[in-house]
Amino acid sequence: MGANGEVIAVAQGPISTGGTDVSASGSSVRTSITTSGRVPNGAIVERDICTDIGDETGLKVILNTPDFTMAARTAKQ
Repeated sequence: MGANGEVIAVAQGPISTGGTDVSASGSSVRTSITTSGRVPNGAIVERDICTDIGDETGLKVILNTPDFTMAARTAKQ
């Protein structure tokens, strides 16, 4: 959902969670964040998102932790 409450994309299919949460005999172990998930190849965009990002000459992207691999992947997109 967008900030205005309108549906932008919908997804369906199996959910892949980011971690595990196991408990037994009063003790528990948690790895990663269990409250997030991903639907691989699942989103269908329902409407365009219009925004004013950049200008006529381009868009500048600043990476928080720059390295060659990330810069190459970003440029490819």
